[in-house]
Formats: sequence, structure tokens, C-alpha cells
Amino acid sequence: GGSNTSKTIELGFTPQAVLVFNEEGKTCTGFNYYTYTGGLALKDKPVIGASKITALEIVENGFKVHNHSYSSNDHMTVNTGKHYFIAFK
Repeated sequence: GGSNTSKTIELGFTPQAVLVFNEEGKTCTGFNYYTYTGGLALKDKPVIGASKITALEIVENGFKVHNHSYSSNDHMTVNTGKHYFIAFK
């Protein structure tokens, strides 16, 4: 179980790849658990967490970021806080 919210970032084009970092330049934090805060998503190859939950994916005309708490061991916080991204056409 858990809660899940998502946000679509509209770019006006469908990127081939998107690279997302949090404001500290990280894509993942944690020691005994994982908190995904970004990553490299390719077209048809999203960023997937340890519990097989999507953190970041390319969609038509942009990309979608997720905030998901699946378990105590797997969290996605890509759509919360400040993030930076590079989108490749």
C-alpha cells in the first residue's frame, strides 16, 4: 500500500531522455532504505524503485515525476521540493 501522487512536466516535445536531480545534485539517498529523488529516464525505460514502482517516466510532450511511499524501504520523492532537469530531444 501507500500513497501516490504524480506531476507531469510539459515540455512541448517528447524527450528521448530526461536527467533529474534534487537540489543537492542527488538522484538517490539512503543507507538501509532507498529514497529516489531523480535519475535518468529514457524513452520506454523509466526509473523504477526497488519495489517495482515508477519514480520518473517520459510521457508525450514531457515527463512525469512521482511521489510514492510504498513501504519503509522504498520511497519516491521526485515531485516534492526543488529539482533540476535536463531534457534531451
